[in-house]
Amino acid sequence: MKKIFIAEDNEHNFEALKRVFAEVLPDCEVMLALGGHAIVEMVVKQKPTLVLMDISMPDMDGIEATMLIRKKYPKKDLPIIAMTGRDNVDDQKQVFQAGCNEYLTKPFSVSQLMEKVSFYVGGSTA
Repeated sequence: MKKIFIAEDNEHNFEALKRVFAEVLPDCEVMLALGGHAIVEMVVKQKPTLVLMDISMPDMDGIEATMLIRKKYPKKDLPIIAMTGRDNVDDQKQVFQAGCNEYLTKPFSVSQLMEKVSFYVGGSTA
């Protein structure tokens, strides 16, 4: 089974994403990591198929969490999609330098998200 780990400090955002995945990619197990420390710990214990990384989290931001994950898994072995409300060139540059494969600006549409996710996990989003 494909596993998608979502690093998110807002449980309502996670529940919304989980509902979307249940409809569009029912063959995926979706798990929440409440913050940066939790996602790093989860990824080290069990490699997922994909990580959706919130960039603004209070305990450890997504940039630092991504850099720690990249010490174990290079970009080609574990895709990470950044999700952020920050929308400027410097933030995008920082996200990619940290090792994220993709960048989504909040709010994003379900179709934008599913296009990027399906590229990495396979499956149809039609």
